[in-house]
Amino acid sequence: MAGTGTADPVAVLAAPDIPLANVKAHLTQFQSIATANGGNRAHGRPGYLASVNYVKAQLDAVGYTTSVQSFTYSGATGYNLIADWPGGDPNNVLMTGAHLDSVTAGPGINDNGSGSAAILEVALAVARANLNPGKHLRFGWWGAEELGLRGSQYYVNNLPSAERTRIKQYLNFDMVGSPNAGYFVYDGDNSDGVGSGPGPAGSAQIEQTIQAYFTSIGVATRGTDFDGRSDYGPFIAVGIPAGGTFTGAEGVKSSAQATLWGGTAGSAFDPCYHRACDTTTNINDTALNRNADAIAYTVWELAATAPPPGSTVYSDTFETATGWTANPAGTDTATLGQWVRADPAATSSGVATQLGTTVSGTFDLVTGPLAGASAGDHDLDGGVSGIQSPVVSLPASGTLTLSFSWYLAHLNNASSADYLRVRVVGASTSTVLNVTGAATNRAAAWQTASVNISGFAGQNVRILVDAADASGASLVEAAVDDVKITQS
Repeated sequence: MAGTGTADPVAVLAAPDIPLANVKAHLTQFQSIATANGGNRAHGRPGYLASVNYVKAQLDAVGYTTSVQSFTYSGATGYNLIADWPGGDPNNVLMTGAHLDSVTAGPGINDNGSGSAAILEVALAVARANLNPGKHLRFGWWGAEELGLRGSQYYVNNLPSAERTRIKQYLNFDMVGSPNAGYFVYDGDNSDGVGSGPGPAGSAQIEQTIQAYFTSIGVATRGTDFDGRSDYGPFIAVGIPAGGTFTGAEGVKSSAQATLWGGTAGSAFDPCYHRACDTTTNINDTALNRNADAIAYTVWELAATAPPPGSTVYSDTFETATGWTANPAGTDTATLGQWVRADPAATSSGVATQLGTTVSGTFDLVTGPLAGASAGDHDLDGGVSGIQSPVVSLPASGTLTLSFSWYLAHLNNASSADYLRVRVVGASTSTVLNVTGAATNRAAAWQTASVNISGFAGQNVRILVDAADASGASLVEAAVDDVKITQS
């Protein structure tokens, strides 16, 4: 694969096998640290800082640039450890993280020594390979996760906005060696249709990359919801795509899951979850080994390149729900015909006012999809209606082009106060389409727009579509379909 960014393209070899013995050696160190420090590695306790120092020393020795970020929670000082591998595109950061703290009840070897040890060994494998990827690699070990994601939240909230937009993907690994293991992957595209919905745009790619590894070794995976229980939460809250794996906590393995993965039905995935027995004996070596290799595969695959020239950065044909939000600012004034993703019905009043056919498939974004007894029964009325895309992470290089299909239809009772508008919103806002009405009949007819948006390179952006019937009693309809961003 070829890397892109500030450096010349480089060849990136396949991900290495991560030695299980190395990962378990880190777990042994975490166990020894806990044993020497009151039996745990919890926030504000000496065992936690000793864990930070151990990981930091490993990384410093192989050439990482490390920093320790301190914060205060519940009257105690906590610490995040951040490690950057030299090189890669600084405007295109792939970050991998895990929480390093335990609960006070025990040493926290599965929760979350397992994730911490696995990403540490992957980071060391990067150094052994002298990896020179297209993206910049960053690793993070979070403090006080057990008290409510305090460390990762502090990190994200205190990043300057320019730095935050440089993080294009975040990988999270929390509990990857559960003794009665399942193989769960965060449901980036919401294909399961449960819980919190899809992650920010780009999360589906992470999910697919992880799934590809497990498919290659013949292990079935199942989705797990972005339910906010781990350190991806602060990242997706600000629109950063995320993903990761999870082998289960206090949840009980079903008979179907035991048939799929082995293990014991009716027992918790981790019977020692948040207990003193979460020691080095509380690890499933097979699950730990598979997940460590999956982490390496995902880091190597995603870090190798920014999207190659000519590739599709983002695409939505609206055939499935992908996280567009109606009335995103809560300021819409339209009383009827608001924007929705739907299968539209055809309407007409002398001219076509709403098309029943879309550019591709059967769904589009449309103002009021129903037909009614007359053409004006479900048209846009009473003011402005808007709808906004999920966050799209744009690459930092190449020519970026936004294209989409659209129409605006109205009767001769419209005016120039009526409009269809499309904007790109990032660090600044750019209007890429602004079509106004007039006191004439305008039939609905699909047209295409293609706009250079390279000024937003390296940013996380949203696409905002709004339309207005702002001139009193007038018949106005609008639609958008097949939104795509490409890089060349």
